[in-house]
Amino acid sequence: MSAVSLQMACVAGLLGLAVLAIFLSRSKFNTAVIYSATLVVSAIALIGSIRWLLGDTANAVGLTLPVGLPWLGAHFRLDALASFFLVVVNLGGAAARPLWPRLRPP
Repeated sequence: MSAVSLQMACVAGLLGLAVLAIFLSRSKFNTAVIYSATLVVSAIALIGSIRWLLGDTANAVGLTLPVGLPWLGAHFRLDALASFFLVVVNLGGAAARPLWPRLRPP
């Protein structure tokens, strides 16, 4: 899997977690489940972007999604600046997990 595909899969995972959080909003353990899953997805994206930033640039192909204008699409690629900001953002996403066991009393 290319670095761009990995990052796009992690974005799709985070969007899926947002939908799951809506459905689990009335559950007692929603915070633990959503934050733990967010930690896992952010850690995967963080490791992928650090790996690319440290020299695995041969695995950096572009990705074109068929959204937007039919003849243009959306083009995604990974470079050093984008990888650095992905490290910063995913480090923040991984650090946002609350401490265990911080569940609200019923």
